[in-house]
Amino acid sequence: MGMTILWRSTKHLLFLVTLLVSGCATTMQMSREELKQLQAGEGIVLGSVKIKGGKDLLGRTQWKLAAKRIDNSGPEYSMQAHREGDEEFWAVRMAAGSYRIYKLYQEGFSTFLGLTDIQFTVDPGKTKYLGRLVIEFPPGLLAAATRFTVAIEDGKDGALEKSAMKAGLTVSDVATDLMKSQDRTGCLTTKVTLGSAPTSTSVRLPCF
Repeated sequence: MGMTILWRSTKHLLFLVTLLVSGCATTMQMSREELKQLQAGEGIVLGSVKIKGGKDLLGRTQWKLAAKRIDNSGPEYSMQAHREGDEEFWAVRMAAGSYRIYKLYQEGFSTFLGLTDIQFTVDPGKTKYLGRLVIEFPPGLLAAATRFTVAIEDGKDGALEKSAMKAGLTVSDVATDLMKSQDRTGCLTTKVTLGSAPTSTSVRLPCF
């Protein structure tokens, strides 16, 4: 009887662990050792991100960005950056194909979300620099409907060198192919809870 209960508990635990693992995004801020494990049909892309402006009511600074294939197949990738923090450099190996950074989000109480459409391609066996992604909020507190701008810079001031160095590469190994943002501006949405438990529901306030 005891062994049966233990076996059932173990199966439930393994099932929960599987769900958690499958729901995790692959980091775009890989180590040099991870980048060396390049497989056939994969390429490496690198760049940096800088988030500027705005103020958070709770004093938070961390944001995340998520990327997927344009056809939504395959795993999700993510990277983090801090508003008004240092420029974050990243490098990742990915299966060849067309991708886009499709959202900027902040987890926690406010659940801010901004949709983006920043596209790039990964070529098999090649390493490419995608540029510096700059996201800027206006002065003042961040809230629902706060707009932000999106810009891609070519990193002539040394971002390319720093990105390559962090990835353990030399600049001569890297080709430049800048990301392309389909929209120059975006808008934050946030979730609000309507009603009281247990019948409460969450809805996301749209941008106008």
